[in-house]
Amino acid sequence: MRNATHVLLILLATLAHALAQAPGAVVAPTTGAALVGALAPDGSAEGTLIAAAGGAAFHTYWVDVPAGVARWTLTLDADTDLDLALKFGSEIGSYEDRDRGGDWDYRDWDTVNPTVIVVDAPQAGRWYVDVFNALPVGAGGRYRLTSSAGDGRDAVGPIPSSPVVDGSGFAGSYRLIGGDVVLELQQDAAGKLAGTLSGSGVTMTVEGVSDADGTYGIVYDDEGGMYFMAELAAGGLRLTLYDADADGDPVESSARALDFERVGGAPGTRPANPLAPPGGALPSAPATATAGG
Repeated sequence: MRNATHVLLILLATLAHALAQAPGAVVAPTTGAALVGALAPDGSAEGTLIAAAGGAAFHTYWVDVPAGVARWTLTLDADTDLDLALKFGSEIGSYEDRDRGGDWDYRDWDTVNPTVIVVDAPQAGRWYVDVFNALPVGAGGRYRLTSSAGDGRDAVGPIPSSPVVDGSGFAGSYRLIGGDVVLELQQDAAGKLAGTLSGSGVTMTVEGVSDADGTYGIVYDDEGGMYFMAELAAGGLRLTLYDADADGDPVESSARALDFERVGGAPGTRPANPLAPPGGALPSAPATATAGG
């Protein structure tokens, strides 16, 4: 599957551009450590964070999460390896490992960008969210932090524990939370999926299936493609995308999770003249369906 990284970068660039255009973002007033202020449950913040001597530089926000939210998603999109941590009820005192005094509830451990932390059924009340920089002194960069409680207060339920094969479970129109990317899916009685993923003038074909291994398939255009796995979520779905290695197998470390909200029913017709999937047949399911956090 050639140029898979190119296609993935288009999608991530679309997300970053959409976030950059969103109005009303909180702007951190300094590049050094600071308690910045409140961030709405469905809001965004942006800033620049430069590492300094004497410990990690950080920007702290607080989010008052209302009762009844089924899924709270925090996304950090940065141009360098910044990190994300959150804690309920009080500010974070240490980003160390738990056995070395770390007092966070959730934190980012990898170098994947964007970073996504998902909290299912978060405790209602004040959460503290830190963007922090543990790089060498003087290193740093810009970031965009997005909080999404979305339609969780009207949730239809959690991600199911078994594949949906009733012919309608994944069918529908979805929009990327925080971005201008649209996913449209049909699903037949045998569990086969067909649809499109589009944004920023790019339209890709989606082919997949729900079976005993989950819901998975390929997303592609005439430049190449990538694997995906899908999970139903409260009010939408999560689409996790994977690059392919030289043997055509999914690269688990390349996983990028994108959360979509449902905005309508299934499209009326299958996409016209879909391209033949690269390699002919659908791939086997990737070994993992989760990413980020």
